[in-house]
Amino acid sequence: MTLCYLDDPAKVAEVLREVRPTVMCAVPCFYEQVYATVFDRLESASPLRRRLFRWAIGVGAEMARCRREERPVSPGLRLSHAMAGHGLAPSLPHDVHHRQRDVGAPGSRTTLAPCRR
Repeated sequence: MTLCYLDDPAKVAEVLREVRPTVMCAVPCFYEQVYATVFDRLESASPLRRRLFRWAIGVGAEMARCRREERPVSPGLRLSHAMAGHGLAPSLPHDVHHRQRDVGAPGSRTTLAPCRR
């Protein structure tokens, strides 16, 4: 296991690409800032990009639901998930979001919108 600490929050995106974490812990305000940044960018994106983003989020949520409930993943969902994650609807750099397995803010409550529907 390798532990990394970041002194300059302005370099988070750059360092995430370099370190490629599989597990990440941060204070709630970090996740709130990421959430706000993503949705600020989404507001200025084209209607097509907004629609692709919403589609990719829905695909990811359904895939997570299947895994959580230990249900089989349909071939169509598997294909959609692969397409969403390989650039058809990118929201984060491919090398960051494909390795991320767990995130957390131990001992703290976040104010982000819920991930589950």
